[in-house]
Parts: sequence; C-alpha cells; structure tokens
Amino acid sequence: MHTLRNDELEVTILEPVADHRLGNLMSGPTSPDAFNWFDGQGIPDAFSVTPAREGLTLVPGIGNCDMEGRKIVEWCQWEVEISAMRSSFLTRQQLGDASLELERTVELSSRSVRSLTRLKNGPKGSLSLRW
Repeated sequence: MHTLRNDELEVTILEPVADHRLGNLMSGPTSPDAFNWFDGQGIPDAFSVTPAREGLTLVPGIGNCDMEGRKIVEWCQWEVEISAMRSSFLTRQQLGDASLELERTVELSSRSVRSLTRLKNGPKGSLSLRW
C-alpha cells in the first residue's frame, strides 16, 4: 500500500503491483466466498464486461477472466508512478480485437482528494464505464 500525504491529509491507496500478493484485491471484499467481479475494494466504478472470446472475458483493471470457472486466467499489467501527493496507475489490456487503456490517478490538493479515471477504447469495439 502507498500513503499520499500533505500537511492536512493522509490517504492510503492499494497499489496493484506491490499489493497483488495480498490476494485478489480487485475482486471484492467478499471474495472468494461470495464471488463478484464488480464489488471492488474502494473503487467507485464498475465496468460492463462485453468482450468475450474463447470462453474468456476481458474485465478492465483485472485481466482476462473465465467467468464460468470464476478465475482470473491472465492478470492485467500495471505501470505505477508514485510521489508524495500523487499516484498514477496505467494498464493496457487486450482480448482478441478488443483493447483498452485504463488510467487511474489519485491526487491530494489541500484537504481534497481528486480521483480521475480515464478509459480509452482501442480501435475496434468499445467498452462502457458505468458510474
């Protein structure tokens, strides 16, 4: 985990590369007992899971998943940039023709926490972000 802090605020953030060893962080606080892809720990966004190929589904921010077998077949890879008051996480995912770029930035400004999520669809197909 990483802590952002300034003179007025301190926020702890899960870091997908370093904290991966703690388990399936993005599969939800009830995993694996109550399996739910969309109940993330502390993330307010959920993604429609439409791209599927050969029994796999691309789940943004998680990876390529076997929904019937309830397992992650291939984890997405994250690029992480961390400073004292800003953390940025970027992943590029692909399954067949479907591809995306997902970026999450969390930044402190005085007593405010600013969180920005950017989803960029690849050249073929599209994914939707539900807020």
